[in-house]
Amino acid sequence: MRAAVVPLLLLTGSLPVSAQYAEMGITGGYGMVRDGELARFGLFGGGSESYELDGGVRIGFRMSFDLRSYFAHEVAYNWQRTKYRIGTEAEGALSTFETSTQVHNYYYNFVAHMTPRDTVVRPFVTAGGGLSSFVPPGASALSGQGDTKFGWNYGAGIKFRLSDRYGLRFD
Repeated sequence: MRAAVVPLLLLTGSLPVSAQYAEMGITGGYGMVRDGELARFGLFGGGSESYELDGGVRIGFRMSFDLRSYFAHEVAYNWQRTKYRIGTEAEGALSTFETSTQVHNYYYNFVAHMTPRDTVVRPFVTAGGGLSSFVPPGASALSGQGDTKFGWNYGAGIKFRLSDRYGLRFD
């Protein structure tokens, strides 16, 4: 049986397959947080303490694999620097401490294009889901000290083919 493994792998590895079409790109923009309040706690003796996130600069990488001429699978990673705010209200006085934190986003999207692959202008719609990892100030994302949440997204956009190798995309 072991003697048949190598010839079988060589045989299956040499079968004709169709070439894949892929798009890769870097992304940038501003990420917004819809409801930035993470938590609010009551303090002993009255008052409260709140923890909030705000929007920030977002950069990332995206790769798309065309399934057919009109459909594609897309994976993306984005890193976002965002403001982290702690507000304390006690005895009528409000104090705020603000620092920055980071958010790592990992997403999969299904993309449906309205025009074939070779056209110059390609409108599209997309939907998918993924994970966002919120890393508090002073913690490390590499050692698992963040809070990871599931999320979903949807949207539309347009792609412009500038040359055989370069294009521009707006979502």
